[in-house]
Amino acid sequence: MFVCGLDFLICGLFDGYFLTAVFSILLISLYNGKRGVNLKYFFYIFYPGHLLGLYLVALWIGCLFQ
Repeated sequence: MFVCGLDFLICGLFDGYFLTAVFSILLISLYNGKRGVNLKYFFYIFYPGHLLGLYLVALWIGCLFQ
């Protein structure tokens, strides 16, 4: 276990990976078996919209440094 870098000290409890795992377990334990809100069409608009936004930011940054 010590070869893999596992830390069983108190400071190991504040490791980012450990805290992420604990938070994930808490979220999974709150699942009640029902389907959540259907956001299908939101992501159909959000995904190309944020890519367009990132493209425009890249153009703007490119204009600043020319």
